[in-house]
Amino acid sequence: MNNHKADPHTYNLRKRKRIHDEVAAVDARVKKPNATTTTGIGIGIDNLPVKEHDTTTATGIGIDELPDDMLIAILSRMSVKEAARTSVLSSRWRNLWMSTSRDFVFDAADMDTYPDTSTKAIMAMIDFRNMVYSTLQLHKGTGVDSLSIRFSNILENGVTRSYINRWICFVMANPVQKFELDLSVGGGFHYNYMFPEIVDWLTKYPTEKWLLKKFMPLSTGRALRSLGAFRSLRSLRLIDIDINDWAVHYFLSSCRYLEYLCIGASHATKNLQVVDPLANLKVLEISDCPNIECLVISASDLVSCTYVGKKISSPFKKVPNLSELTLGGEFCESH
Repeated sequence: MNNHKADPHTYNLRKRKRIHDEVAAVDARVKKPNATTTTGIGIGIDNLPVKEHDTTTATGIGIDELPDDMLIAILSRMSVKEAARTSVLSSRWRNLWMSTSRDFVFDAADMDTYPDTSTKAIMAMIDFRNMVYSTLQLHKGTGVDSLSIRFSNILENGVTRSYINRWICFVMANPVQKFELDLSVGGGFHYNYMFPEIVDWLTKYPTEKWLLKKFMPLSTGRALRSLGAFRSLRSLRLIDIDINDWAVHYFLSSCRYLEYLCIGASHATKNLQVVDPLANLKVLEISDCPNIECLVISASDLVSCTYVGKKISSPFKKVPNLSELTLGGEFCESH
């Protein structure tokens, strides 16, 4: 019997055709009422009668004939993974998905199949990690409003840690308004990931001595130092991340638009001072930080506060606008 290898050219054409068909069909799968967006000839994008395996409309308009803004509108309705895949279609499509203003959500819990062995679980996490990194590298931060990464940090080696550091650097260098990093996916273990010393590098060390150049060009680092890293951040949620008091202080004092701060299961958080001036902070959540010793909250504009954890002295000093309070853990038993 003769063994025949598939023609790579034929395979690539089939792959590109399949992705092309998926893009053409996405508007048929997702419908929004009262659409006002129209093509250049007055056809609403939600009304294009596209068949699943046909890249032309009933009026004979091929998807490649649509203007870029219409294609970007379609891509904005696709998942990150689907949108990124369209970059292989042609030179025109290569960078279109990067122009979408979107909320990026990467959740390892949404993997198609749940690994049934520890080896498969590790391989799945590596694939997920690589997918997040390559997507962010390609997108380059253009139009990213929100970035949520929920990921089980199974691997204890420096490779995985360096990838997570790069995700944080992506948020530092781009106008991301909402950032969530949750390493508790998979649950049951604390992986001892320490929030990198980027904050120290930004505030303490001379520019030329930055170790930050390991993660981004020195010129970018200088710009961040002058403009302020995380300067657009409005919401920060860190779960199962060990973040020290100095780093928390940096976010509170330097991110003037910060409205929401959540720190959960941090073993490095010990003495927190959440005090004015905090013009925009409305919601504070501190939970399950086993080594916390002191928490002082004096924020005039704070509306909602959650504290779940060990017994400490009453943290509330000046919170005139506080209207929602949630308490739990040993703290409730002691008061």
